[in-house]
Amino acid sequence: MVYSMLVLSSVQIILWSLYSFVIYLSHRDPSLFEYVLMVLFIYFGYLIGVCLRNPKKQSVWLSLLGACFYLIIKFT
Repeated sequence: MVYSMLVLSSVQIILWSLYSFVIYLSHRDPSLFEYVLMVLFIYFGYLIGVCLRNPKKQSVWLSLLGACFYLIIKFT
């Protein structure tokens, strides 16, 4: 169980790095698309967590926690 949480956390870091890269590439797009992409990447994080056989509730919390950490790091 702890191993799958560590793997999911590592995947979340990679996922949010990809999100930063996508936002960098689409810097001329309206900010609405940035929010849509954020929701999409949170959902991708959830799907990856479920595919790694984590419980759904745990996958939701880890996906939201990864998004919160990303936003905290981005705006500090």
